[in-house]
Amino acid sequence: MECDSMDLLMMKHMDGVIGDEEAERLRSHIGTCAKCEDDFMIYEEIMNGLPGRTVFAPDNFENLVMEKIYALPENKKHFIKLDGLLCVVWGLLTALAGLALFTAANRDAALDFVAARPSLTGLTDAIIVVSRIVENAAAFLRGSASAVASSVSGYVESSRFMLMLIIAVLAMVQYVVHKKNKAEV
Repeated sequence: MECDSMDLLMMKHMDGVIGDEEAERLRSHIGTCAKCEDDFMIYEEIMNGLPGRTVFAPDNFENLVMEKIYALPENKKHFIKLDGLLCVVWGLLTALAGLALFTAANRDAALDFVAARPSLTGLTDAIIVVSRIVENAAAFLRGSASAVASSVSGYVESSRFMLMLIIAVLAMVQYVVHKKNKAEV
């Protein structure tokens, strides 16, 4: 661990920006560590091979290097995997929301279906809870949309239509983002 910090001090020494205390720490360490002494001598030889030449990094050098690192193919794969995972999560949430809306809209049929199959009777409570949540959300949206509906009454016929429209738009956005990401690969 000590050697890692010595690399930084060696670079500061080569750049001419090392403080007195740091220089003393470096000299002390080099006197006891053969590896760091060898590294220091190599750096010194390199610097001596550049007589009278001062090398300056261009402005914004670090950002330019990092941009090139992020642009490497192996790094793009990492970011694409994360985007793909987000698309899958978004798709699952969209599907669950659609299923909840479908169940709420067809509560009686869903309850009849579950009642006819003894292995699914545990879902009865879940169907009732989901349909109540969706109904409450629909009531909330209906109340919130009343002000908008007065000015845009032709577009908003019911809160269910609005929920379906929102889900459809979100699904389309997800599809476009997914296709765009796939095309960039």
